[in-house]
Amino acid sequence: MADIASVPAQRPSVTHLVGGARGFLEAVVPGALLVSFYPLTNRLGLSLGVALAASAAVAAVRLARRERLVPAIGGLVVTGAGAALALRSGNAEDAYLPGLVGTLFLVVVCLGSAALRWPLAGLLLTLFGGQPVSSWRGDPRRLRNYRVVTTVFGLGYAVRACIQWPLYLAGSFTGMGIAKLVLGMPLYAVCGLLSWAWLRRLNRRDPQVVIPRQARPGHDTARPALDATTAQ
Repeated sequence: MADIASVPAQRPSVTHLVGGARGFLEAVVPGALLVSFYPLTNRLGLSLGVALAASAAVAAVRLARRERLVPAIGGLVVTGAGAALALRSGNAEDAYLPGLVGTLFLVVVCLGSAALRWPLAGLLLTLFGGQPVSSWRGDPRRLRNYRVVTTVFGLGYAVRACIQWPLYLAGSFTGMGIAKLVLGMPLYAVCGLLSWAWLRRLNRRDPQVVIPRQARPGHDTARPALDATTAQ
């Protein structure tokens, strides 16, 4: 979100937004394995074990390549918590419960922070972009634009919650799995492109409307790919 809020010179591609082919696979494969194995085998433990092993493999690859572990560990924790809940209750759909709760949390954080005029997009840009909060909190235009970006993502997560929760309450394991895949990376990419288009249009009129990304010493200004696991 903060990466998009910095308004790159060129429109980010869908591939970039999902973290490239590898990032897309990291986000999709564990869930795809779970929703495929259980209907075929009707063995909950085996299906959860396969999904958990896939998440662990993602973390292991990142560790071996000395890449950021936080997204992979987050995915592993969510998958593990879901597996524990499903095995304890015996209901396969409980494997998706941690993700559902996380989605509701993101809805509250995004829409709540935008309503309170402390938009999450601006706070993330401050945290990861090396910019002080005072650089945008006192500028009504920047504040408004970060609120728009944060609201777009909040509404995207709200759409996901409104579709997934009824499926969960109905006990539709397959429907939940398909919804998780469809409303994961694709929805995240749509929110990213909509946010970029809004900010880019305003940035053409006035370059000071948003905070441009600052180049670090010894690095170019190319934007790193977003971690796909953040969209799970």
